[in-house]
Amino acid sequence: MGKCECPPDLPQCVCGAEASIKVLTRRPVTPSAGEIGENPRAQSAKLRAAEKLG
Repeated sequence: MGKCECPPDLPQCVCGAEASIKVLTRRPVTPSAGEIGENPRAQSAKLRAAEKLG
């Protein structure tokens, strides 16, 4: 199927579009202070994860 065509103010999709990915991390995972201390270049790193469906 394709992209959802429902108006953004609807609380639920009614057009029948199906998701193509499932987001595994709600927010980006950032490095800990210890990791930044060992590797200063890691400070700007952000890890995002998603699973492809179907």
